[in-house]
Amino acid sequence: MRGVKIGDFSVAKCSQCGGFFVPDETFDKMQERSDRVIFPTGGGKRGEVEQESAVRYVRCPVCLNMMNRTNFARISGVIIDSCRGHGIWFDPGEMEKIMDFISRGGLQKSKALDIDRLKDEERLVRLRNAQSGTDAAALSTSFGDFSDTKEGVHVLDVVRWVLGAHKD
Repeated sequence: MRGVKIGDFSVAKCSQCGGFFVPDETFDKMQERSDRVIFPTGGGKRGEVEQESAVRYVRCPVCLNMMNRTNFARISGVIIDSCRGHGIWFDPGEMEKIMDFISRGGLQKSKALDIDRLKDEERLVRLRNAQSGTDAAALSTSFGDFSDTKEGVHVLDVVRWVLGAHKD
């Protein structure tokens, strides 16, 4: 692996397969400033990803643990390999596809879908509570900081708390 620049960002590139390892902090900045992610022209089509017949797991180049495979932002269709706390491995073409996804509003669409899903879950919890006779006051006392004295626990409040607790 050798250090290379993609636009304003430093990443590690594998000279054997052409993939990239991007630390978490760098990828966060790349997402915020996707207009500054400029790829060198390599003759292929932008965003072209080779489809492999067999699933393969990649080891994190930092800790050597197996990385988790996930669909970026749940709806992008790009499967990335990530190591919590270290970074993301991009096979050739994957980063370009993700930057295209981001520039076309994909992250906003994904977040909107997540909010809709959470609202649906909250409605379902309220419906179940109403059917079972669960008292909202009992829920609010068991969850403390997440309570709303009028309506009990809100799933969105829990999610906001969890997301806020992970930011340093």
